[in-house]
Amino acid sequence: MASEASSIRTIAIVGQGGVGKTSVADAIVFDAGANSRLGRVDDESSV
Repeated sequence: MASEASSIRTIAIVGQGGVGKTSVADAIVFDAGANSRLGRVDDESSV
């Protein structure tokens, strides 16, 4: 998948351990349509 450099966006999700960073990242990926289901950390199905 080729992308124009001007259309690439980089984000950082930072915080202490156990505050939900992975859950937020999974929700963003799911909402963007890049994954067909919402992952869960407890099920080890997160992105």
